[in-house]
Amino acid sequence: MDYKQPIKATISVGYQNLSELIIVSLGITLTLVPLVVTGLVGTSLTVLGGLWATCLLLGISVVAAFRYTTTITERGVSIDLWPTIAPVLKDPMLGLKVGTITFSVLVVTILGLLLAPEVYRSIVVGIATFLLVLWYLVVAFATPELGTGQGLISALRSSSVRLGESPESAIVFLVLTVTCTFITGVTVITIGLFLPGLLALLAAQMTAAVNGRVNQ
Repeated sequence: MDYKQPIKATISVGYQNLSELIIVSLGITLTLVPLVVTGLVGTSLTVLGGLWATCLLLGISVVAAFRYTTTITERGVSIDLWPTIAPVLKDPMLGLKVGTITFSVLVVTILGLLLAPEVYRSIVVGIATFLLVLWYLVVAFATPELGTGQGLISALRSSSVRLGESPESAIVFLVLTVTCTFITGVTVITIGLFLPGLLALLAAQMTAAVNGRVNQ
């Protein structure tokens, strides 16, 4: 598969919808507020509550972002943001489910790191990293289904099929994620303004390319 095409499409469509993608990025970035606030002033229990709130808000924001990036990927033109994401905000159940699983994954990895004996710490770190990266890829490669409001089980099944059919696409997506992080990582502000929306659009473009190859 030619990976230059989804990269070029991400740049082209992203430029056409730059202001909307900035809003999408800010929406995702602001979901960290409960975690940051509780981390600064709270106990372990309140931090856990902050993580729970952040994960739920993150799930809703990610599904909304995927709905928008899936739409602009399909149409390839500038699209108004609010009419696209309004259905997700009015019925956030799918996003809440994504957030719940995200919370569970994070809690499992955190507990594993905290409770692991020192002798096994490096192994647990490796497993935790793998689990987080895997969940990131599964969500990203479920973009078309999450973006069109399909059921979570259907989305996860389709994502697994894409990852199985095109594992090299997952590697390319991870490399591009790291690259985009470095490019936008000039300051914390630029990461918050650009990175989440850029990655959501890249996920939409990459999965569209994978679908095109698999269906040929």
